[in-house]
Amino acid sequence: MQLKLFITAAMAVFFDISIALLAAAAQSDAPKPPHVEFITVPAGQLHLGMTEQEVIRIMGEPARVVGYDAGGISRRKLEFFGAIPSTVTLSDGKVSHVKLDVFQVEKSDLPLISRKAWPGMASTAVRRSLGEPSRICHYTFFGIKLDQWVYDILGEPEVSVFFAADRVIAKTLGRHIPQDIFQVRLPAVPQPRDSFEGPRAGMAIADVQALYGETKLHVDYVFNSQPASRVIVEIRAKGSFAAFTFVDDRLVEFEDLGRLPDEVFQAG
Repeated sequence: MQLKLFITAAMAVFFDISIALLAAAAQSDAPKPPHVEFITVPAGQLHLGMTEQEVIRIMGEPARVVGYDAGGISRRKLEFFGAIPSTVTLSDGKVSHVKLDVFQVEKSDLPLISRKAWPGMASTAVRRSLGEPSRICHYTFFGIKLDQWVYDILGEPEVSVFFAADRVIAKTLGRHIPQDIFQVRLPAVPQPRDSFEGPRAGMAIADVQALYGETKLHVDYVFNSQPASRVIVEIRAKGSFAAFTFVDDRLVEFEDLGRLPDEVFQAG
């Protein structure tokens, strides 16, 4: 009788511990609430037309450098880590593209095949690129519906692709949900300069319009529950343009597009 009571008590304790562990695991897997943080970063000092030496003086040595030729133009891509990872592209020795990874879609070092799932890609396109996932999970956090597709590709580590509003917002190794999946770090408003240097990360749409006038093309959208805009403006002589991406009305990416034909802006 005593043995039976002992076994029953032990099983009850084991059950309580198991439930506690499961609850703790679920809690540790739950992401943090959506939050936008504004950070002063060195990339806020970058502008189009800078030299590589000027970039390195501000940003420090890049974590990775990739050189390539495109359309007869020599390009170098400099990648920098930090509170907001940044990528700077130079064309023929001058900065032509600055991008701040404010969403940090790739939460870890991922296998090359996962690059086929681009940020913002729809689930149908991901299925065409990567095939059918081995597991699909559906969650709701803070009123946000989150879908997780797990890929277990032969010879590759397990990868999870996360969707919100049917768009890729994050990728990571394994099956855990990144705690910062709804966290966004945006560049703080840049310090004013006496001389004109062009747009810099952290500016608002109104700031860019004050520099160049009205936009030639303006598209609003939502990414990972954050309002975003993609605009194109004419920056120099007629036919020369630049593209700008804003998140929550903060400039996070800008690129010199060069000359574009008028047909680009004509309705089809």
